[in-house]
Amino acid sequence: MPIVLRSTGAYYPSQSIQTTDLMAKEHPHLLLKRRLLMVLGCESVHVGGAEDTPATMAAESACQALENAGWGSEDVQTIMTVGCTLPDVDVWSASAKVAQLLDALHAECLGVGDVACAGSFAALRVLRSLFISEKSLERAVLCAGCMMPGGRVFIPATVFGDGSGAFVLEKMARRPKGKLELKHVVVRSHPEFIDAFGPIAGFNRLREKGRLEPEDWSFAVRDADAYSALSKVNYDLGASVLADNLASVKWKPDSVTRLLTDNVTKSVGFALAERVGIPEDRVYVDGCRTRGHAFAADMFANMHHSLETNALESKERIVSMGMGLGQHWGLALWQS
Repeated sequence: MPIVLRSTGAYYPSQSIQTTDLMAKEHPHLLLKRRLLMVLGCESVHVGGAEDTPATMAAESACQALENAGWGSEDVQTIMTVGCTLPDVDVWSASAKVAQLLDALHAECLGVGDVACAGSFAALRVLRSLFISEKSLERAVLCAGCMMPGGRVFIPATVFGDGSGAFVLEKMARRPKGKLELKHVVVRSHPEFIDAFGPIAGFNRLREKGRLEPEDWSFAVRDADAYSALSKVNYDLGASVLADNLASVKWKPDSVTRLLTDNVTKSVGFALAERVGIPEDRVYVDGCRTRGHAFAADMFANMHHSLETNALESKERIVSMGMGLGQHWGLALWQS
């Protein structure tokens, strides 16, 4: 039975900040700022307010997705959240908080994390397996909310923004017309690069300073040699995942109608497309430019905004991809 994407949702806080202002604040002495900004391709990011948490933002997206699907809270059997953002400590169980906020108090609450920004693909892979193995499971919400207290500009890699996204998924006898079916999902890992870069905040930082400041939540290169090695092969690793899995479902690269990569930089999608032969005009880039990299939320939000901007047509083949510290590459294939 196909697993159908019934609807999507995305929520980004109303407050935004220009990347040039972030760069001036966080890296005032950095040279060649303009050149770096052109490479990253991010013009602005959204910033959560005093009342926002990863869980409340995830619930906003999930509520929107449920409304778009025409479902009520009583229709949800499982709520799965993706844990990714470092300061995800507003509650012990984000999935339970989302269920509380949605009044879906009967739902099973599960959380998946520890695959960094590729966590959304890991969660989708787990949820797909549950749909297949459990006959009674038919309806689920998958969502993520991500926030950074500070340290948003990670030199030289990305600009972090706050936001959230959600999918409403249903196992059905047949895929309805005008809906997407999940064809395939995979996560491929390369642990040899785990020390290339990582978050500054952590127990060692806390022991050293006795406290953590907002700017401590940024990322930094940890092993320069490992980072240099990763930077030379990262896109090739992603292209290998993409090419292998397109071949596994017998999709030709030029049959892909949309390539939705994460928002690490504007170059991710183009680099992958060039390597495997997907036409450049199929690459979605607006997410990076206007929202920055919201960790695991990118997968949800880019699908949501892509479908809002360009209505789904028949016989589409959509690729979602994202990378995560580890080094992990996640991929999901969707067809209409």
